[in-house]
Amino acid sequence: MELAIKNIEIVTTTRYPIVSAYEFDLLMDEGKIKTLLNQCSIYFILQRPLLLIQNLRISKLIEFNISDGTEKSHLKCAIDPSQMQLHAQANDVEVEVMFYKKEHNLTPPFNDVAGIKLINGDGTFLTWLSPAKFVYAVLDREPGIFLADGDYRDYIDYYVHYIGKSFSQKIWNRIRKHEKMQKILTKENALNNNGIAPANEIALLMLDIVGFREIPIFGAFEQLLRDGIKPITHPVGTPADNAKFDADWISADSPKLTTEVEALLVNAFKPRYNKVLFENYPYIESGTRSAGYTDSVLEMKKMPVTLKTEACTHGVD
Repeated sequence: MELAIKNIEIVTTTRYPIVSAYEFDLLMDEGKIKTLLNQCSIYFILQRPLLLIQNLRISKLIEFNISDGTEKSHLKCAIDPSQMQLHAQANDVEVEVMFYKKEHNLTPPFNDVAGIKLINGDGTFLTWLSPAKFVYAVLDREPGIFLADGDYRDYIDYYVHYIGKSFSQKIWNRIRKHEKMQKILTKENALNNNGIAPANEIALLMLDIVGFREIPIFGAFEQLLRDGIKPITHPVGTPADNAKFDADWISADSPKLTTEVEALLVNAFKPRYNKVLFENYPYIESGTRSAGYTDSVLEMKKMPVTLKTEACTHGVD
């Protein structure tokens, strides 16, 4: 009897850029954003020195700099609403400037800006642009978004405080009530020395599990496995065995995929606010091994960030 194994590659993607806790609370009142995040089931609680919009000038173009209060060179940025896919006429787009501080300059150029809202002439929400969302849009090559000068890699590094999952309830409800989120907001100090509250540096990154690829391995599969991985073998060779082996063993919306991704990421990063670090990973309950797969790998799409802890760094070169 011939034996084979099957591994699985789980595919995830971001649906929206990293948002600060401030932005998250603000944007959850916008139906478009809720729709984008509706299917996300994995989330990171992150921190980096706060990104701010400086020297904001609004005319036909919206021009500004992005900085984080350190000695890094500013990003020089521009937005052309007429080229963006806003489903609105350019001359109907209004700009609302949002600030972290209650006291701020009332005339342009504006400084220490949290972000800008683009609003249709009838008052309906079009889009929100924060510094992190601008960088995300640049790397995603969205029309009407321009980086004139500066190295975006200086502004995409984040420290991972916590990794969690939200499968049975909407992710925004889970995070708003999250004990770890409240503890992080309370205990962590600001990294940016511009007088803005440390809570505004705490940020969220959310992932949607969008699919998977099965990887069948025949023959001498032991040589292809990572150290410490015990193979789960399956018979092949007869029509009945082949049909069973060739079928998908899991669905794209299975909770086992969410459990697997959470455990894989927590085990790799070992965030200090996670009590359970899945030290025995991949030997966990209700993961992909319970469906018959020997090993799992993870692909994260649309992730223009560098994530790091003392245990692990993953990101853009």
